[in-house]
Amino acid sequence: LGMFSGVFVGYMQNILLLSLFFIRLPWIVGVMSLSLATLSIILVFLTVLHSFFY
Repeated sequence: LGMFSGVFVGYMQNILLLSLFFIRLPWIVGVMSLSLATLSIILVFLTVLHSFFY
């Protein structure tokens, strides 16, 4: 019984870690897409400035 409960607790911890990861996943993706959007906006801004000056 003790061994079984240990395996069960480990299994539950793995499920909790996975659920935490999946809860945080959209946040990570959102931050990454936001930084990518910011980078693209800066690049477009720089190219517009460059074409404006030259």
